[in-house]
Amino acid sequence: MEKISEAISAVASGNHDSAFAATKHETYAWYKDKPLNFDPSVMAQTQLLSPVYLETSGFYVFRRSLFVEHSRRVGFSPKIIELGIKESIDIDNPSDFALAQHMLNYNEEILPLDVPPFLFGTLGKSSAHGQIKHVSFDLDGVLVDTIPVMKEAWESVCRSFSLTVKFDEYKKLIGIPFKDILQRLGVVPEIWDDVQKSYVEMSCLYSGYMRRFDGVSELLNFVLKSDLSVSVVTSKPRERATAVLKQIMPASLKYCLVCPEDVPSGRGKPSPDPLLFACCQLGVDPSTSVYIGDMDVDREAASRAKFYFVHACWGYEQLSESNEIWFSTPLELKDYLEEVVS
Repeated sequence: MEKISEAISAVASGNHDSAFAATKHETYAWYKDKPLNFDPSVMAQTQLLSPVYLETSGFYVFRRSLFVEHSRRVGFSPKIIELGIKESIDIDNPSDFALAQHMLNYNEEILPLDVPPFLFGTLGKSSAHGQIKHVSFDLDGVLVDTIPVMKEAWESVCRSFSLTVKFDEYKKLIGIPFKDILQRLGVVPEIWDDVQKSYVEMSCLYSGYMRRFDGVSELLNFVLKSDLSVSVVTSKPRERATAVLKQIMPASLKYCLVCPEDVPSGRGKPSPDPLLFACCQLGVDPSTSVYIGDMDVDREAASRAKFYFVHACWGYEQLSESNEIWFSTPLELKDYLEEVVS
């Protein structure tokens, strides 16, 4: 009722001749084969794009005279009333009704982790069913929890090189290549190689602090038995990534590992290059690929590579856009993949 009241007030004030319900989308939008809100030659972060609003048909508020004189329910100076996920559900078929039932107790301010998974955006069961041929995983925050390792390694590096950057600042940048992190943190380039070498050594020293997320074994065993192509696309250097994967991957699972040093362009996430490189190595199409990530750079990389994207809520970062597809545990993700790849 709050949004409807806002719409009525907007029209009643005289500042607008109509109002309507819509959802806001900050993403790369196309219309008639042309970019709608971005320049393909300048790939800005999605947060910086001009938003696109889509009518939900949830409600329209307009003056009688507008409809009588112009046969329009949206006038010449409308007020867009932005709706959240819960308010924007449009029930046209049974699956929409099932989604609405799941949403009854959903709090958009605090993302719940104890309800059945529900799907937003373009990766609904109807669109993804039978389409997924390639599943790609991020490593840290998706398959393994390495935060304790990173914290010890980073704090050790800071002591060795007299750096004053707190781990909380470092943690915000997890997901992009290590030297990109150093650059953003203001570390002088002259010591990057030494800092990275020390960080790798300390990470190996504290590797015993790493743990595999609950349910990851079952998820990987399902992938092993499926016909899916598999990749791991990470910002972790190959030496460290290989050591971690040896501890968690089923011995007979074949997969493609893509690390920053593997990508010919040298561009890491949020660039789409690492994901596209994985597709090239496996001979699969991006349109049949899904990337499982936990950071906003993962989502952006997947979007730019034209992958489906699933957010791992058990990882390190909450959603920056609340309409992402997400699961709260690896087991919920496994159940979903069982459906869409069958």
